[in-house]
Amino acid sequence: MLVPGFLAGDQTLTVMAGWLHRIGYRPRVCGFIANVTCSDRALDRVERRVETIARRHGRRVAVIGHRRGGHYARALAARRPDLVSHAISLGADLQGMFGCSIPTLKAVSGVRVILRRTGRARSPACLSDACQCPFVSDCAEARDLLGGNGILLENHVIRHMADIEAIHTYEGTETMQTLIVGRDITGVGAFV
Repeated sequence: MLVPGFLAGDQTLTVMAGWLHRIGYRPRVCGFIANVTCSDRALDRVERRVETIARRHGRRVAVIGHRRGGHYARALAARRPDLVSHAISLGADLQGMFGCSIPTLKAVSGVRVILRRTGRARSPACLSDACQCPFVSDCAEARDLLGGNGILLENHVIRHMADIEAIHTYEGTETMQTLIVGRDITGVGAFV
């Protein structure tokens, strides 16, 4: 099952869903139009959807989440290991909850105000580091249980992308090393 990031909906993962389908998987979406609700409420919704899929197919479900959806995938794996076979987190901060850009943090603040005013927040500190809802404790447990190691080779669904990222990272490292050596030789920095 695919879970979109903050402010995003299922439609943002259609390319990935198509790719997974072409290589033989049966991707499902979680039913988000826009991922803008209380994290605990959203995780409950993801859990119900995964329960339905697991019941229908008679086996545990791999959950792939992008950004905030990655937090949901990991939290659900900690909460319900009987339902989740793999939790794959793409682009999510593995150690914290709000490792994102300043514009995204501003959007989080705006959604937090809306959730409080509409009564949709389960905690007065919803969408903040001070939130005490079950989602936060599930995420903390996921960090302890699942670690921050990222994608493992046993997760075949995304192994190819991990290989591409390793090549890209290596090439980027080589470029940076060349620029650093060049600066040391010439005394002129070619990067900002």
